[in-house]
Amino acid sequence: MDFMNPSWTRCALGALRGPLVVIALCIAADASAQGAPALPAPIRVEREGLARGGDLGAVVALEALPSEDNAALLLDRLGTWLTFVGDVRGLPAVEARLTTPPRRYANSGAQAVDDLVPRDAVEWIVDTAHDARVVMLNEEHRSSRQRAFAHELLASLRDAGFTHLALETLRHDAVTTATLAERGAPTRDDGFYTADPLLGDLVRRALELGMSVVAYEAVMATCPPDIARDPLGSTNWREAEQARHLAELVTSDTDARLLVWCGRHHLSEDRARNEELDWTPMGGLFAEATGIDPLTIDLMVMTEHPTDGVEPDVYRAVADDLDAPTVFVDEAGDAYSAIDSIDAMVFFPRTFFTEGRPRWATLGGLRAPHTVDVTSFEERPAPGRPLAIEVRAAGEGVDTIALDRVIWRADAPPSAMIRRGVDAVVRVVDSDGEELAAWDVPADAREDR
Repeated sequence: MDFMNPSWTRCALGALRGPLVVIALCIAADASAQGAPALPAPIRVEREGLARGGDLGAVVALEALPSEDNAALLLDRLGTWLTFVGDVRGLPAVEARLTTPPRRYANSGAQAVDDLVPRDAVEWIVDTAHDARVVMLNEEHRSSRQRAFAHELLASLRDAGFTHLALETLRHDAVTTATLAERGAPTRDDGFYTADPLLGDLVRRALELGMSVVAYEAVMATCPPDIARDPLGSTNWREAEQARHLAELVTSDTDARLLVWCGRHHLSEDRARNEELDWTPMGGLFAEATGIDPLTIDLMVMTEHPTDGVEPDVYRAVADDLDAPTVFVDEAGDAYSAIDSIDAMVFFPRTFFTEGRPRWATLGGLRAPHTVDVTSFEERPAPGRPLAIEVRAAGEGVDTIALDRVIWRADAPPSAMIRRGVDAVVRVVDSDGEELAAWDVPADAREDR
């Protein structure tokens, strides 16, 4: 997707209010050419900052905007871009200011898993997926935590026979997919959330492992106008299109086994009770169309949150004792889920930092920290002028998504994360996109810790 394209910007805005609004905001694909109203201030300054200085430029521009200007929209957009610059420390303050309903679920009482057995989530998913054709996982768009977990799963699922990685965020056209496969790494034109280095590198790694990377998003320009005008109708049209694209894939390739990555609860296997009134998610429509029962795993609900009353009671009861992503299983091996239409929920440990990076940023040992030595470096971050530390794969084009990016706001710089076995280039850039320093880190010179 083109970040500077007005239609894609409107699609991105849909994350603010959930599935019932996303399509309504996407329908005016060419409205700007028809004299549409001026863009909201957060979108306007975000685009200006992005054009001037990339992801860090967008963050600086949004942070300089008065908070009363479209406050909820501003916070949503800022939270999204903070994931793209690896600002895990700054994100909770933004999340706490967003209006977030408490995560209350029927089966989420504090004692809900007392009689269940904890199991390593990666091991359980790989074991349970042994006979599955389709595994669906989800993410909260303003978070990189779930994307890090996907890295821990990817190679094991490929070894178990999974052939395709299907991502909601990718641009849905054959030329884009083919070019991405040939290039071997994503660029900004391929998707939106893949601008997060963790999700971008998930695509890169899938291609390295020999998996096919495919898109399944609805093409909103083809949504019938009468449906597009209705928020619920357009949302359900989008869900149906996503399900149809996935169904076509498994039908046309009977050997295909899919790891499906989606936003929020599109993976839910709910069926509509009244198609005129109810949201009908992609997961249920896919199962209905294909007869395939996907293994659906929620990665959003059982996670830490900075706002009181949002974390489910069962999560708060066990979170401090977790040291790895965990599922809780019964005697039959079935995992706990507080949502009946989802098969399992992963419980994530609380975040702890080492050298300015969360422990989960190592991706289960796939990456190792690299100390950024700035003793001879004249530039330093200043209020309103943070710097970014990037890691790029040596030999890749400058337009590909970085392997790692972390914001540097003050004091000692955080460590860079370098993927094991990869010849890398570490760069320091400012919010105008200027490269201030760069140095090579050959694979055999990587630090072991």
